[in-house]
Amino acid sequence: MRILALDLSTTNIGWVISLPNGSFDHNTITPYAPKDSKINDRLVAIADALQQIFELQDPTHVAYEAQSKYGPNSFAHSYVIGLMLVLALRRGITPVPIAPTTGKKALTGHGTADKAAMVLAAYPHLGTCTDHEADALGVLFAFLTKLKEIPPKKKLRTRITKGAK
Repeated sequence: MRILALDLSTTNIGWVISLPNGSFDHNTITPYAPKDSKINDRLVAIADALQQIFELQDPTHVAYEAQSKYGPNSFAHSYVIGLMLVLALRRGITPVPIAPTTGKKALTGHGTADKAAMVLAAYPHLGTCTDHEADALGVLFAFLTKLKEIPPKKKLRTRITKGAK
């Protein structure tokens, strides 16, 4: 399994991927578009960066940090999530949203951990990393926990009884 975990924003994309040998690869990409550019230009740059991540990492699963409901950039963040959803769905992957507090708790044990605590907790797994990569690692750990909680599909048995129509 190659699980790609993403921390998405309109300025940076932090990602971590679990590799089949149990190790991780990670990076933070700042899509090329000046910070003061219009949202349309930034979205095109973000779509290009996400496409490159998907092509290079070839994930089998995708998890992402879900947006906060009332953040200052919630509309723009929704667009970024929409771009990622389209790219993943085109590859036959249904991305799984992970709440920010769930990712923080999975990595640090505390759902309200700050950026410094996240980076410190990620260090044994990733070495030096950005807070975006640390957030993505928390998303990855939360997703792995979620996978273990999903019961295997059971075979359905149908019973035919006398007199049933």
